[in-house]
Formats: sequence, structure tokens, C-alpha cells
Amino acid sequence: MRKIYVIILDLTSLPLLIGAYLILLSGYCLTKTNIVKQLTLGLLEDIRVCSILHLEELQIIIAILALVHTISGINVMLSKIIKNKLLLDFSETIILIIGSIFMMQIILIFML
Repeated sequence: MRKIYVIILDLTSLPLLIGAYLILLSGYCLTKTNIVKQLTLGLLEDIRVCSILHLEELQIIIAILALVHTISGINVMLSKIIKNKLLLDFSETIILIIGSIFMMQIILIFML
């Protein structure tokens, strides 16, 4: 079960990096369009495109990926610290329950 968390960390790292970079660029694009247009070689040149990137589905995808990445990272960290299997299973369950609550909150926030 612990190996799945390492796989999740590997799979979510690059999409998180790219998504966070896009959110950062699109946020700056809303206020500094000319600079971002030059930095992205004209890919982000319109405020409308930047606002869609910054305010639409990309944020919920990145939020969910970040939460899954965080839960996996905490469980990997705990598996290195806690050697008692029963205590490790208990802590893993608690982290998954808390993560599920956070996931529901994120989904509700973006749905409203």
C-alpha cells in the first residue's frame, strides 16, 4: 500500500508544477499583459484567455492534485518515521479521512 503513495507523488509532481506555473502566469497576465505576452512568446496575449485560465477549471484540478499529492507525501513521510504497523495504519486512516473532508470542501467551494 505504501508504494502507491510514491507512485502518486511521481505522477502528480509534474502536472502540479505546470499547473501552478500556468496559474501564476495567467494571474500576472491579468495585470501585466505585455510582459506575459513577451515571456510566453505570444501564447498568452489576450486578457480573456488569461482570465479563463486563471478562473476556470484549472484551479480545481490543481487544488485536487495538490491535495492528493500532499496526502501521499504525508503518508510516505509517516511511513519513514513510524515503525509500528498498527500505529502507521491508524495514522494513514486519519490522514485519508481528513484529506477526504478537505476534498469535499474543495469541490463544494468550486461548485458554488
